[in-house]
Amino acid sequence: MLKTEVLEEIQLYMQKNMDDKRYEHSLRVADTAKILCIQYGENPEAGYFAGLVHDLCKQFSDEKIKTLAKKDGLAISHIEKKKPSLLHGRAGAVLLEEEFFSKEFFRKSAAVLLDYKDAILEAVRFHTFGEEKLSVLAKIVYIADKIEPGRSYEAKSLLEEIQVLELDDLALKVIQDAIAYLERKKKEVALSTLRFYEELLSNRVADYDD
Repeated sequence: MLKTEVLEEIQLYMQKNMDDKRYEHSLRVADTAKILCIQYGENPEAGYFAGLVHDLCKQFSDEKIKTLAKKDGLAISHIEKKKPSLLHGRAGAVLLEEEFFSKEFFRKSAAVLLDYKDAILEAVRFHTFGEEKLSVLAKIVYIADKIEPGRSYEAKSLLEEIQVLELDDLALKVIQDAIAYLERKKKEVALSTLRFYEELLSNRVADYDD
């Protein structure tokens, strides 16, 4: 079981590094991720934690975000170069690894999270754009970020459909909504988002063929 002191340390860090609006959003994403984990058979404590910390670096300076994100060794897309804040998920995964998962206190007090460490880091790293071959936990956090109750009516209404939709079908609806939003705003869709979308479509076609 996740110990209270672990959550307290993380929440204290968050309150020092983000404004009230971002903090409240993070709490709602954590609660939503926990609900989705229960529905789709994933560990709810891991889901809650991953949702809680998904925006850990969101309000860091662009320079600090870039410095952290570069440590993961992944390529930086032209979209991320134009708007470095979009790297905050990647930066957050690096920060979690360096400042929290590596601590002796954290290792002793959060054994359940260590079992899900890779999935939690993946969920934080890719929650902004999505990516293909994501774990169940990473898909859940991607979805939770987009449909938590503080979002638009269209997005949060998808929460009502979790009882009737498979996880990939819910993810597909969420990503279709995200792409439509970007197109309305005349913004470019990231290649990783398109890869995620194509994979979900392919999975659906494969299911129908079976």
